[in-house]
Amino acid sequence: MDAQSLTLDIDFVVNRSRILPVSGSVGRKFTLGAVVDNRGKDPHLIMEKINMGGRLPRGAYLSQEPVAGIFFNALKDALLTAGFALEEKAPDLVLGASIEKLNYSVMMGFARCMLQGLMQVDLKLVNVKEQVQIWQGSFVAQAGAGTGDVVLEVFYALLDNILQKICSDKALQEALAANTP
Repeated sequence: MDAQSLTLDIDFVVNRSRILPVSGSVGRKFTLGAVVDNRGKDPHLIMEKINMGGRLPRGAYLSQEPVAGIFFNALKDALLTAGFALEEKAPDLVLGASIEKLNYSVMMGFARCMLQGLMQVDLKLVNVKEQVQIWQGSFVAQAGAGTGDVVLEVFYALLDNILQKICSDKALQEALAANTP
């Protein structure tokens, strides 16, 4: 970006108390595939600075690691925490992910403002041997903060929210259970 950009130290840890264990058998073992960043922006971009004066924003909040890498590590940890049968080299099932949106806006109130975030991640479970898509899902998370280090706080809340939704998704659990040999 430019001289007005700020690199954030991202130290996200999955909130294990918010990830519920899957009920019963989770079905077949699967591998976590690549996470693709489809935002069409700098892969390290967390948020562009927002200029409330109507001028173009200058600068951004960046991460040292690409956002897709941060999400991959968080998703892997969350799936293992929930009890999914995740394996480094599962024979035929791959769960891939794509980050579609990571947007922010400022909500102005009478006496204060709040940073609102929205994140969308799409997932696909594919049988690579048979070249068949078994399941797909789209997950959206929203979060907001008004005080403190709001950029990191909102980013972490978005990750927590979306990971909780993915790990508790019954359709994903059923797709894995239905594809048990």
